[in-house]
Amino acid sequence: MNTLFRTDLSKISASTVNVPMRKRMMCLNESCMDPYSTIMTSFHERMKDVRLNRYFSPVTDELHTKLTSYVGHQLSADHLLYGNGADDILYHIFLAVRESEQSFALSLAPSYFDYKTFALAVGLKVRFLDLEPDFSFDTYEYIRRASDPNCRLAILCNPNNPTGNLFSKEQLRQIITALPDKLVLIDETYYEFSGCTFAEELAQYPNLILVRSFSKAFSSAGLRFGYAVSARQTSRN
Repeated sequence: MNTLFRTDLSKISASTVNVPMRKRMMCLNESCMDPYSTIMTSFHERMKDVRLNRYFSPVTDELHTKLTSYVGHQLSADHLLYGNGADDILYHIFLAVRESEQSFALSLAPSYFDYKTFALAVGLKVRFLDLEPDFSFDTYEYIRRASDPNCRLAILCNPNNPTGNLFSKEQLRQIITALPDKLVLIDETYYEFSGCTFAEELAQYPNLILVRSFSKAFSSAGLRFGYAVSARQTSRN
């Protein structure tokens, strides 16, 4: 029987999100502090000027400008793309790089569990390189596996979730430069806790894309706001 949709997705179960509500949810790295009481007055004042019946071009333009200023490093607005949480950004990156049924992404393990969830949702396979007992990993083995012609994306979470360790910039830079024809995604969701970023080096690496979130340091998981930062040519492609 003919199908209207991709046959490779027919065997994949729909992903479901079921987040229980607990006072402490360390497994999701949720903050137990709700920032609403702090911003409530200014939020209500600002909402007086927001027309919910209109599309938000003026609001999003201002957000884009301020977010660009926050990232800094002389980046402009066309270096940034934002979506409904970092997960939404990841989903669309995985969707964009998936070329065939043989396409796969490479990640370290353990790392963020939903890399696999969103990759499989778009028919992108995932392969893993296990961390060593001290949470380090073999740079050359990672490069070797990522050099496979079917590897479409190399993922590195820094600081890594859930181990919490920070990989050296020298190690990550070695991987980025060794894979000029591969898209390298550095997950900087926990950037605010480390202060370590590749944002100032984006102009040198058109194959690099950074993903960040407001869910962690900004205690705003419920906003579902995340963004990606890349070189201009990466953004346009």
